[in-house]
Amino acid sequence: MRSTMNISLPETLKTWVEQQVRRKGFATASEYVRQVLGRERHIEIVRNRVDDKLIAALESGPIVEMTRQDWDEIWREAEQRSAGKRRE
Repeated sequence: MRSTMNISLPETLKTWVEQQVRRKGFATASEYVRQVLGRERHIEIVRNRVDDKLIAALESGPIVEMTRQDWDEIWREAEQRSAGKRRE
């Protein structure tokens, strides 16, 4: 169920939203604003997950400094995974 929320915008921002609606093929300004808010919500959710993982990592034990060899191994694995996905 949808509910209504009215917002006030300065004229310049209203004009910009209307331009975005036309340029990006949205039917209405409401549709565009819903899409922007949905994307912002998604970004916040992902950011919170990353923050939680970083905090968990910091609390997981002593800090171990990465060596050049560690980074080289990470890059090799990333390249192998990337190459595997391109073949699929």
